[in-house]
Amino acid sequence: MGRKAILGKFLQNSHISLTKTGKNIEFRGQGRVEGRVDLGKGENQLIISEASTGRFGTNITLGPYASLHGIKFVRVGGKSDSNEGSASLSGRTSLTLDLDPTKKNAEGHLYQHALKDSDPNIVFIQGNTAIGQF
Repeated sequence: MGRKAILGKFLQNSHISLTKTGKNIEFRGQGRVEGRVDLGKGENQLIISEASTGRFGTNITLGPYASLHGIKFVRVGGKSDSNEGSASLSGRTSLTLDLDPTKKNAEGHLYQHALKDSDPNIVFIQGNTAIGQF
């Protein structure tokens, strides 16, 4: 096999790029999720952050029958606008899981919560944490 036979069949490293595609969905303000949140396939992120205009923070509650699907990362905290820095104005950004007090197992432990029926490999991280980014 001569040099001309393989010419043009290989790529240089400078011509290869890896792009992870996905959706970035933000929840801001005061709210409660009662149903299924499904972002589909991809490197999807659910971002729970404070809006620049909010002085009361962001507080999202996942109801006992809510579930998260098609989400790789849930980022909690910080501000949504990176131009203004990563610190929260109010310092009050939270994600809360609600329980159904009527659902108990044989030992008497409450078991009905949002993570029970959600995808098992969701990573919960602080809002400004860099993962795989340099």
